[in-house]
Amino acid sequence: MKKTSYYGNSWIGMFACTNNEHTFVPVDSDQKFLDALKGNLQTECTKISIAGSNILGLYIVMNSTGLVVPNVVEEKEVELLKKTGLNVYVSEDIHNANGNNIVVNDKGGIISQRISREEIKKIEDVMGVEMIPLSIAKYSTVGSVCITTNKGFLAHYACTDDGMKVIESALKVPGNKGTMNMGVGFVSLGVIANEKSYVVGELTTAFEMGRLEESLGFLNDWGVEMAKYIVSGKIKLKEMRTFAKEIEAPSENAAKNIVYGLFGSQNKLIRSKIIIEKVEVAKWMLIKKDKN
Repeated sequence: MKKTSYYGNSWIGMFACTNNEHTFVPVDSDQKFLDALKGNLQTECTKISIAGSNILGLYIVMNSTGLVVPNVVEEKEVELLKKTGLNVYVSEDIHNANGNNIVVNDKGGIISQRISREEIKKIEDVMGVEMIPLSIAKYSTVGSVCITTNKGFLAHYACTDDGMKVIESALKVPGNKGTMNMGVGFVSLGVIANEKSYVVGELTTAFEMGRLEESLGFLNDWGVEMAKYIVSGKIKLKEMRTFAKEIEAPSENAAKNIVYGLFGSQNKLIRSKIIIEKVEVAKWMLIKKDKN
């Protein structure tokens, strides 16, 4: 599944961060959280803390070249980060929630206007891209209201059209406005994403997921993301019978509706006589667009 939570908290972007090769997760991450990230992001997950804290998504910002951590980080934590082969910079700036203050990919970056010019230059050097000081939708914490990969970005729903053009110019990718977790504009706090895929908080709606997929470029060359679901349960005929059906569908709800339709047409059953007990993903896939 592409939805998960960190011990019931849907703001999963606060607790983990990723690029295309590495994902950092809290030391106490449970198996459900790890499985969701590994299965979708297709990276290894490294358990770590920053100053003993689990809010990695707020403290760490990274691209494929380097990462920035706050000056409260412990030496043993820095050594573990360096094992990734990335450039590691320990920022001395007092605004040390780097994940909140910076949004970056491998093409460009945006940084809070509160960060000093001297510090911006050091961050540019370690990440290998130009950092543009901006606010987004009047928020100085640009990293909390925008998420990007090398294929696109999603920004706070209140961002102006002119603001979107500036973001596109800075990050050098196209994007859209949107929300996460049922209408909240602090989009990066509800998402963990790289170029391969993404994971969202459990409160995120299907519409929000669709907008995210479009914004981050998952639908540019491909059609709708599909999955093979195993739908199992019971049907009430003269006696109760169990069933398990393999269904291709774009979402869990769509898979359920297909099963209701199948049994409804084949056995003339109303929905109350079709009991769906479990829906599991057997395989994710993307259906390529027909260009004709």
